[in-house]
Amino acid sequence: MKILKYYFNLAVTVLIAASCQKHDMEFAGQILFDTQTQSAFIIHHFVPLIDNDTNYIRMVELNDEIIYRSDIVTFNGAPSGAAGRFFLAPKGKSNLKLYLGRGSAPDIQYELVFNKDIYLEAGQYYNVFIHDFDADPVIVNNNYPYVNNPDPLLQDSCTYVKFYNFMYDTIGQPTKLKLQYKYRNPFNTAEWLPVGAPLAFGESTGWETLKLQRLAGLNSGSRTVYYLIYVVDEEGNEIGIMKRMDSSGNYVDYSFSVAGYIGRRVHHILGGCRNDKTVRASIRLFYAQ
Repeated sequence: MKILKYYFNLAVTVLIAASCQKHDMEFAGQILFDTQTQSAFIIHHFVPLIDNDTNYIRMVELNDEIIYRSDIVTFNGAPSGAAGRFFLAPKGKSNLKLYLGRGSAPDIQYELVFNKDIYLEAGQYYNVFIHDFDADPVIVNNNYPYVNNPDPLLQDSCTYVKFYNFMYDTIGQPTKLKLQYKYRNPFNTAEWLPVGAPLAFGESTGWETLKLQRLAGLNSGSRTVYYLIYVVDEEGNEIGIMKRMDSSGNYVDYSFSVAGYIGRRVHHILGGCRNDKTVRASIRLFYAQ
């Protein structure tokens, strides 16, 4: 079967016939493709399953052509290995198939577990989230090309975060909670600042600018950023920090911290189950830039 190669950041130059070049889309450090006939996408495996190789996606087909034959572990994405990689797809409807696998190459026994059509507009970049093998995927625009914060005082002292709510309450039950992601103000540590607006299941913020505390004159590097998730009621009121079950079966406030790198963009994806001590809800990171 023909293998369709994926194209990736700063590594591949796509050659297109001269008759198509007036339609080419080209951004610095990003893939090149025909805006009239193609789109680009990333696959995210967020089905709430135990992280072991029996639950890894082992092969991906697009329109019955193999585009990926490597592990996509639970709560991760593909193409992986570096920021800015995408698969290419024709505009409009495509068929996407995902396979689990047993055994080792060359004798892997593949099992088809996902078979759905996806619809992508030409010239756009997408993140395709698989959260249930029997459900339609959630397709989110990647919001590329990326635009830096226009404030010149922030451009050398900020990072960018896009938050997603793909948390389940229990296996088979997407959360009904609306969640507000917040980070601690590095200049006033008693204050927690919102990262975008509150989200229901399957929603995402835009690329939000987070200020980083830095030494004078420093325009690169990182600082630890602290995060909390607040539950929001139907009237929009925050009613407390989100709790999840820990490994002992107790409910605790969920908090998260990670290095924020100046100028970088990171998807912060909440997945897993809030009421399960095995497949616990937590933030997973996927670097965009």
